[in-house]
Amino acid sequence: MVHSLQILLSLAIVTLIAVIIIALVQRNRFWRMVRRSLRNKIDLIYDIREQHATLSQQFKELLPPVSRIGDALDTLASRKDLSAESRVQLERALRAMQEIRSAMPRVRALLQLPDEGQPEGGAGPLTKEDKEFTDRLFAIFQQRMSDERFNVAALASMMGMSRSQLFKRVREVTGESPKQLLNEVRLLSAERLLLEGQMTVSEVADATGWNSVSYFSKSFKRRFGLSPTGKSGK
Repeated sequence: MVHSLQILLSLAIVTLIAVIIIALVQRNRFWRMVRRSLRNKIDLIYDIREQHATLSQQFKELLPPVSRIGDALDTLASRKDLSAESRVQLERALRAMQEIRSAMPRVRALLQLPDEGQPEGGAGPLTKEDKEFTDRLFAIFQQRMSDERFNVAALASMMGMSRSQLFKRVREVTGESPKQLLNEVRLLSAERLLLEGQMTVSEVADATGWNSVSYFSKSFKRRFGLSPTGKSGK
């Protein structure tokens, strides 16, 4: 009898250990998917920044030749020996150049370039520190996401930064505010849990840190175009 109980106890322990291992593996897989979704979004921001930098550089390289062409046209316009046909063609070229000159300030504003004569600012190339920073953010999100009291102030404290420093750093790396990024993590995590189909909407809301199922449902529908019920099928 005792021997049978020992066997049953051993089997129960082995089963419990197996369940824990499976749960940990599933949890890690879940967070890898969430991190991958956010990483893809951040990588897209990086690509856009690189394209912006390329366009800005190409625009700056075009400025000197455009300026020289404009000066040459102005010089031609002052000549008195041009034929009538040449004068007509020159007037067309001058109007086109005037349109280009008028468009320059708008292009500068669009590319966020300083006016001529002003020092150039802006962020430098993306660095390894940017990804390390987001890795720290994701680790904290993973640890505290289910806590509905976890907010930007708590995040700033855990990151060892003031709220203004955190806002600036998160904005320049991800293009979003810390609150927007936290909500994005919670919504992406909620989407994964709903697709797994193991939890109710209310349970998913609790697990991802929403203090109101109604607010969670509205935020979820605004983000994904479907209600949480429609996403889960429950």
